[in-house]
Amino acid sequence: MSTPLPEFEFEARQLTLPNHVYTQSPQISSFLYDPISNSLALRYSDTSFALYPSFSPFSQVSFSAPKSIVPSPTSAASFLHLRTGSCPVETLFIVSSPVLRPSPGLFLSFYLLRQERFVKLKIISKHKDLEFDSGKCGILFKVNNGVSFKLSTGVNMLSLYSAGNARIWVFAMRLTKEDANREDLKLMKFAVIDCNLPVFTVEIFSGLLVLGEENGVRVFSLQIMVNDNHKKAKKRHGKNSEPVKPKSMKLRQDSGNVGAFFVPFEDKDVIAGKSAKALSLHPLSSGCIVVLDSLGNVHLLHLKHPEQLFERLNLSMKTQKMAVLRDASSVNHKIWISDGSHTVHLLKISGLNASSDDTDKKESAPAEVQTSVTQAIFTSEKIQEILPLDADSTLVLGQGSLFAYRAP
Repeated sequence: MSTPLPEFEFEARQLTLPNHVYTQSPQISSFLYDPISNSLALRYSDTSFALYPSFSPFSQVSFSAPKSIVPSPTSAASFLHLRTGSCPVETLFIVSSPVLRPSPGLFLSFYLLRQERFVKLKIISKHKDLEFDSGKCGILFKVNNGVSFKLSTGVNMLSLYSAGNARIWVFAMRLTKEDANREDLKLMKFAVIDCNLPVFTVEIFSGLLVLGEENGVRVFSLQIMVNDNHKKAKKRHGKNSEPVKPKSMKLRQDSGNVGAFFVPFEDKDVIAGKSAKALSLHPLSSGCIVVLDSLGNVHLLHLKHPEQLFERLNLSMKTQKMAVLRDASSVNHKIWISDGSHTVHLLKISGLNASSDDTDKKESAPAEVQTSVTQAIFTSEKIQEILPLDADSTLVLGQGSLFAYRAP
């Protein structure tokens, strides 16, 4: 159910873009933002990145020279958080680069946020398909970068998807300190998934690995995978008192092993002759995922329902861009949506079960969800991308201009 749009005005700022290192005419093609460290990564048209920790668009109108530059070429990038016990959360920026010679591959660089600067980390890994390059301070991954490569991250987790290899690799990560002046990153291969179906997006959140596929979404539980891996390791070692070291798990995309399941869109959401591809996935809570499909529809996937089901939101426009910032403490959840032209709407969702973050509790039926568009933004430039800064503010990339908006 959708309610009419009220009249509200946003606080708006147009930000003066920084000069590129190599040219005086910067062209920003996309950006990434990390709400925990307030770090912004601007990607230029040549695929290089400029990194800005402690970004605050409402207290600054122009950019200073970036303290950290990631050179081109790059193919994918993401922020990642490392969490160990009660220690403060660490922020990483991970970027992949294609390698053509002497043989095709993928080069991965890892930057750790330290004292308002991103610095490269040494990588430790014993896997034969990962080779550390001390000169470039990164690892060479012997896979085909191909025309479609996706990199996604969760807390302490990294996934890499190569359409050319038809495979997903999942890694666990841990920061190790050799001494007071040296920190290394340990990379452990967790699982390998062979893909026999197209994958349009991959995300890791709330202990889940989620694949956007044709006409639906596939979900893997990382915790079930961990438990199954340990059981198999114990069986191999029998009663041996030595510590058990589980191997990385291998499985097929549609096998249904280790609790994996596929949830199709409702029949009414599939147009005759057209498939609905799940293009964008975001957690609204641990029990609910919001999904944007290729037909411009926005769906809620209720994971706590015994049969797991989709619910399509009744919206007045076809959505081309979507941005979500999960707020577990909020009763009302907010989604930024855009028609990909000149309009951004702030959508409020209420009625989700208050205990939706209780992962052990199943709902007999999904709660009655209500949606309302509470604010709208109209831009003078066609919108390339939107990202939430927090629950009430967003960044909008136009055709060469960057805007920040904050709801009253």
